[in-house]
Amino acid sequence: MLRRSAKVTESEIRRAIRALKQEGFEILRVVLTADGASVEVADRSAKASADEAEPEEREPWIMT
Repeated sequence: MLRRSAKVTESEIRRAIRALKQEGFEILRVVLTADGASVEVADRSAKASADEAEPEEREPWIMT
């Protein structure tokens, strides 16, 4: 079986995570698939609204 090239490299994932952290996002998880990777982050206002009973849900930021 032939080995195919990566859709996204480790350095690209690290760069995306670093940039998101610098912008104040909290990284929830990184999901790797055959099609690429996605980085799911918490809403920046989630810390400020931690006192709310139900924080609003947001779509994850996806890196393709």
